[in-house]
Amino acid sequence: MGALPKSGRPTRDGEYLRIGIMTKDRGTPRRVAWITTGPGGIFFGVARATGWGTKYSYHADGNFYRSAQSQTPAGPKETQELISKHPPIPEIRGLLQLLSVDIGAGDRLRNFPFKRRYESVYVKPLNGRVSFKLGLLEPGVPQALDAIKKKEEHHFRLIARTEPWILLWNAAGFETTSF
Repeated sequence: MGALPKSGRPTRDGEYLRIGIMTKDRGTPRRVAWITTGPGGIFFGVARATGWGTKYSYHADGNFYRSAQSQTPAGPKETQELISKHPPIPEIRGLLQLLSVDIGAGDRLRNFPFKRRYESVYVKPLNGRVSFKLGLLEPGVPQALDAIKKKEEHHFRLIARTEPWILLWNAAGFETTSF
């Protein structure tokens, strides 16, 4: 891993894992959310019909923030709000459900936060909406999925290239095709 500058962000692009969460809109891929992981934590963005969208970040120390952008006379402004405190990333045990996401038919990302190659997960819409949950799972503990399997939501995508593992689950399922 390269040295971190004062901003705390990695200096090399290869230090990030990028995942685009997509859906199909009349057969065309549409980005509805994104996840980026790196040394500073896990960053997550959700599309909205108007405005800048909503960004979340789970910092390495366990603080979970929501960021919102607004337009001021001086220009764009971003504010962060601490939503909750959780264990630091290396201390996550079992399954931690982090966020429920519900994206309407008119919601789409204004732009994508990265232009280089990324992994894609295609979420099937249900009743015109894309709904899924984001969780963090202790690496090497897939039996923590049993708590979810007892519910009605049997569709999962487990991203095990990260620590902690990232778990996406929903009622509608996921597309298996890629573009």
